[in-house]
Amino acid sequence: MQAETANKRSRSGTDSTPLPLHSASRDEPSSRPEEDRLESWKEIAAFIQRDERTAMRWAKELGMPVRRTPGSKRSRIFASREEISKWRLGRVEPSSVPVAGLPRAWSRKRLVAGTVGLCSVALLAAVGVAIWHAFQPHPQPARVSFRERSIEVLDARGNRVWTYDFGRNIDLSALDGPRGIEDFVRIADLRDDGSREVLVAAPFRLGNNPSDPPDLEVDCFSQTGKRLWKYLPREKFRFGTHELQGPWYSEAILISDRSPVHTIWIAFSHDVWGNSYVVSLEPIDGRAAVRYVNTGVIHSLYELSTPRAVYLLVGGFNNEHDGGSLAIIDERKAFAASPQTAGTRHKCLSCPQGSPDYYFVLPRSELNQFRKVYENAVSSIHVEEEEVTVRTQELGPREDGVARLFLFRAADTLRPSSVRYDSSYDMLHRELEKAHLVGHSLETCPERLHPFPIRMWTPSTGWTEVHLPPRPFNQ
Repeated sequence: MQAETANKRSRSGTDSTPLPLHSASRDEPSSRPEEDRLESWKEIAAFIQRDERTAMRWAKELGMPVRRTPGSKRSRIFASREEISKWRLGRVEPSSVPVAGLPRAWSRKRLVAGTVGLCSVALLAAVGVAIWHAFQPHPQPARVSFRERSIEVLDARGNRVWTYDFGRNIDLSALDGPRGIEDFVRIADLRDDGSREVLVAAPFRLGNNPSDPPDLEVDCFSQTGKRLWKYLPREKFRFGTHELQGPWYSEAILISDRSPVHTIWIAFSHDVWGNSYVVSLEPIDGRAAVRYVNTGVIHSLYELSTPRAVYLLVGGFNNEHDGGSLAIIDERKAFAASPQTAGTRHKCLSCPQGSPDYYFVLPRSELNQFRKVYENAVSSIHVEEEEVTVRTQELGPREDGVARLFLFRAADTLRPSSVRYDSSYDMLHRELEKAHLVGHSLETCPERLHPFPIRMWTPSTGWTEVHLPPRPFNQ
């Protein structure tokens, strides 16, 4: 039994700033056959199976033959496939040294010297072969397959790159969530070194019963399958008189690409109570820090970059305030917790001081209340420049469609501006109309003409309400 994932969110930055090139002779662009030419850093990087930044570094530091057409400093670059191939072999191939038979009259000193010379040649050849292997492109991980006790990493063609045996049973049923194993795997250049690391949040079975919660472990592997580090979610929090210490399961993974360095963000939720936290992990050594705690589940993570700061967006549900939640947190903050009422079981008493920059509670829809579904949680977040679209699943996280879309605009402040309903929501409303289970038409629906207010919390103003403009069903 197995499940597979494509790396849907692989994010790796590319520096397009030209570096000084190898000072070889400048051939004219027409002097080489068309099929031999590489005419951009992108083509060169693809040919050597590295990223563009690595290609530039090889040209600058290692002398890989890359040229510019005659002209200004910003003129186009080009290279030859044949020359690059010869360069890679020429850096490591030992010279051919003929060895003649030894004359009988050679003295012992000359014989020893010749032996030392041969050993030196052999040593150089061995070093050359090692360097040659180091320069050969290694297959790139593209997706991960979960087995009973191991993972198998495949390249883009489906060929096995490497496997890793954990030595204990993986709970494959835990991978059957709404998004498959998307919440358990990321493949990306996490260390900015040109290779692709594999991040796996593996759920392991604690017992033989299907109802037993999984035990989660986060592992980071190199491109060649070496485990670099692991993180075990064993955090403890005190809410009111209750202490929560797991088991925790993974809900969302985000690889940051908007801050100066990559950061791994992972959201974990409690298997019983639903309270959750977000941890940041350093790609180099797996150093962990708890950055956010929410009284309720977390389903989605994203980032918003503005001239003021880079914000972490956390979507989920708030148990006390009984609605979908969106937290917006400046990533420079060491810690934040959702705003809860003091003296209740919802307040985190063991957490350090800290609060989000904004916290929104999204009201339940008419259909959510009619069906008596517990959550209308935020299931996904999308950012387009300074516009944030937040999607709430009105009939639970496993229900396809039947959602609302809340639009937020980031200007001087971030505020909700409108709400829309997807087609599945309208279709279900029509069905309930025909069955006389809803006492009004879609055209006269009260929540369209008079939308329920959104609750907003900020450190300076506390709780306030934001009223949205009417949204007729055909707009």
